[in-house]
Amino acid sequence: MSLWITKNVQSVGLNNMKFAFIVPEAHLDTARVSSAHLVLTTYWQQSKKYRKFYMEMRERGDFIILDNSIHEYDYEKSDGWDIIEPILQELQPNVATIPETADFDADDIVHSLGFIETFREVNPEVETEFLWVPRSTFIDEVVDEFHVIEDEDVEGLLTWVGLHKDMEQIALGNTGGRLALLHALVPELDRYKIWMFGNHKSPTDEAATYKDYENVIGNDSSKPWRFAAAARSIWESRPYPPDFDFNHKIDADTEEFVVREFTKFSSWVENGILQ
Repeated sequence: MSLWITKNVQSVGLNNMKFAFIVPEAHLDTARVSSAHLVLTTYWQQSKKYRKFYMEMRERGDFIILDNSIHEYDYEKSDGWDIIEPILQELQPNVATIPETADFDADDIVHSLGFIETFREVNPEVETEFLWVPRSTFIDEVVDEFHVIEDEDVEGLLTWVGLHKDMEQIALGNTGGRLALLHALVPELDRYKIWMFGNHKSPTDEAATYKDYENVIGNDSSKPWRFAAAARSIWESRPYPPDFDFNHKIDADTEEFVVREFTKFSSWVENGILQ
């Protein structure tokens, strides 16, 4: 582990952020150490084991985000809500993303807002909040998307916004990526709680970057699994590891190492304490 990483990342105390570990179904138990989880609709539909695990996490009071991204349904055959509605009723996640399409479309936003309004009238016991994700990776177009939401969402039904890892390609002045957006979109982001979807490279570097932004609530990624399942510390992100089969099974000793790394990382992200 490099001295630079030790001094500049491990020593940073975070502002009660959350982190959701994305792990293979065969090793879901390693994610128990976190109090936050990202649930993917495709896996929810396909796996009884997956559903049982995240229902248990919800019942113990953990924070759950339901991800309904473009990868989670065939947007040419479905508006997404027909898939999402029964999951909302059963899981009752804290937050759910509205369905994404290939390109940002104001009509789709209007449709989603109409669904949310009707859903809440029919299901008053479900207290799920809703999140939208800007689609562009160009700063001017992202600003335009925020203005469309502001014009259409007059009831304030969308209380979260998600910034996805592809936005790390955005450059603005001397800063880049999602950090540049946090600087550039202060008035647009002020009304929202923010979730960072995925890590572009280093989970520790990115988490430390967001520590000063109170409305950045959390982050999710499969990167910690990728490092720890290869018997590497999550802090040891350089050199970047080669690709490997995400779903490959690990032995018991390696799984214990993953749990230790996840526990240490969760404690650091959520409490600023490095165990």
